[in-house]
Amino acid sequence: YKHAQAILKLNVRNDGSVREQAIIDPETGEISKERNNGALRDSSTIARVQAQTLVGLVETLKHRQDEEMLKSSFEVADFFTHNLPEDFIPYYEFGELPQEYRKKDSSAAAIGAYGLIDLSRISGVQRFADVGRQIRRSLITKYLSADKSYPGLLKHGCFNLKKSYYADNSLIFGDYYFVKLLNQE
Repeated sequence: YKHAQAILKLNVRNDGSVREQAIIDPETGEISKERNNGALRDSSTIARVQAQTLVGLVETLKHRQDEEMLKSSFEVADFFTHNLPEDFIPYYEFGELPQEYRKKDSSAAAIGAYGLIDLSRISGVQRFADVGRQIRRSLITKYLSADKSYPGLLKHGCFNLKKSYYADNSLIFGDYYFVKLLNQE
């Protein structure tokens, strides 16, 4: 619970977006710098980090009721959903980016959809489940590999676009949350 509270304080911005790392000034205890490893800009948001934060907050809420954390979960979920493109599969990084950085991340989609449906289940807010189901539908129809020799379930996962590490691959955590998503309802 304390870890989730620290994430809210240090990593969730006022607009509901999430930074990957907050560097703390040891003198003041305030954030002196933010970093997003693999992102084009430190001030941006990596879609998978946003989705993972949502899942972590929701998992915490399953074990401890906290109105402030629930409110922040809605803000994190809203940022994620409001930044989805037409096919509901996020780009690796949210925001305006050069064309070469506009790669989809199916792993962020699977993790985010799982978190959205779970958030809807614990909060009763239907709009989150609706978007989660739309993401799931898009993953099944456009991103699920039909090739039995392909090394995973989902195509077009992106681990680190800036360094081109697994920038268009199947990613184990994407496949993991995709299976959880399929078994969720």
